[in-house]
Amino acid sequence: MLALTLDIMIVVLLLISLGAGLRLRGALKIFRVDGNEFQPMIHSLDKATTKAESALGGLRKMAGDVGVKLNDEAKKTQRLLDELDFMTKRADQLAEKLDDSISKARSIDLKMAKRIDAANVEGANEVKVARKQPLQRTPDLEQKLKTLR
Repeated sequence: MLALTLDIMIVVLLLISLGAGLRLRGALKIFRVDGNEFQPMIHSLDKATTKAESALGGLRKMAGDVGVKLNDEAKKTQRLLDELDFMTKRADQLAEKLDDSISKARSIDLKMAKRIDAANVEGANEVKVARKQPLQRTPDLEQKLKTLR
């Protein structure tokens, strides 16, 4: 009895396998028919993939070139910034020197103005004394003035 049960189970499993095999055969048949339709699409997908890979290679090369150029420009910019910083510091130093010179010149100017004011006061006193004396005219000067008129 056990042998009969095992034989029946084997027959059932074989029938199930046969049904699955037939189903798989039908699916493969459809795939073969549809597979022929997929060939042009697969071929165009392969071409597109090849083009995309070459475009990516070009983009990588271009990105590398742009990176090198940007690096060069960044170095030039840094060099210009350093020069500008140096010139700004130098200009500040010169401005400080100029400011010191102006301050010294103003102090000298004030001293000179005080001296001139003191001299003008003394000179005014001398002019007052000189005005009290009559002006003497030089005949040559008088003659020159007449000829100029």
